[in-house]
Amino acid sequence: MANAALVTQVTGQAWVRGTDGTLSPIHQGMQIPADADVVTATGASVQLQANGSGPLTIGEGRDVQLGAEVAQANVDPATAAAAAPADPDVANILAALNDGADPFADLEATAAVLTAGAGGDGGSSFTRLSSVIETTNPLGLEYPRPTYTRPEEVRLGGTGSDTGSDEAGTGVALDTTAPTVVVTINDDGTVTFQFSEVPFGFDEEDVEVTNGAQIENLRPDPTDPTKWVADLILPDNYDGDITVKVPDGSYTDEAGNPGSGDEDTTAVDTEAPSVTVELQNAGTDNVYNAEEIGDDGKVDALVVLGATVKAGDTLVVTADGVTAPLFDRVLTDADIAAGQITVQVPVGSE
Repeated sequence: MANAALVTQVTGQAWVRGTDGTLSPIHQGMQIPADADVVTATGASVQLQANGSGPLTIGEGRDVQLGAEVAQANVDPATAAAAAPADPDVANILAALNDGADPFADLEATAAVLTAGAGGDGGSSFTRLSSVIETTNPLGLEYPRPTYTRPEEVRLGGTGSDTGSDEAGTGVALDTTAPTVVVTINDDGTVTFQFSEVPFGFDEEDVEVTNGAQIENLRPDPTDPTKWVADLILPDNYDGDITVKVPDGSYTDEAGNPGSGDEDTTAVDTEAPSVTVELQNAGTDNVYNAEEIGDDGKVDALVVLGATVKAGDTLVVTADGVTAPLFDRVLTDADIAAGQITVQVPVGSE
């Protein structure tokens, strides 16, 4: 962009004030436009580099408006210098003044002044002076403006630096608010980390998971940088609670404020339920005869529920040669209390 200064180094916290008064953090490599306000916190500094100019450093506790001159190339002293006077009489006078001499005592009258008028007969006359020089100290004048509430605007031209402190303070409100996070274990096997602002320094090592579980593939949401998602990997043959926790201080915001933590807990059951099937009334030889088979051509099978079977589990009993399941429903507390289910199996099926 035209008339812009490049940020080559940032120490501490510094911002650019927008036209609406908002502060945007300054980072290395950023382009600062002309006439922008640069604000630095205590202990901070910003080094700028403009085309054709040397480095410009803005010290701590400053509120500086960069004039367009800061991005201009250095002025050639030879072209900016005042031209030497061509009149030799004027040059002699200036040389005498520079040497501390009295031009009226050391130079001829015609060299000291130019006169005109009526001469010795009276009348008017005039004297042309080469120049009048008055010293003003200090050169930088400041006039108080009681009704102007924002800091004085300082325009910097050419190159240089100002590392002085601002005794009156800049009035900039620094970000000291700690960021927060909400941890949620989702039903689809993922974990969501919703931050109050974009986190810095957050990775899988900052997440604690209990009872042998772990998270994998931690990534930011592609549409929301304050939202992160991870896959929750559960241990085998486990029945109990799993807690996912982000400890306090495990991440920061852009201003460096440490964040507060959060955690979420869920109950999981990865133990495989087990059952046994026992055919009933087969006799001592375990072979069904015509008397032992019912009139409907079916025999009873007893399904014994194992210790890992719980209410809410679904039990499905099938037999070879039979298309539809012989038993298919969710087990109730009464089923678990009974510890077994009786199912009728057609003879000839397995």
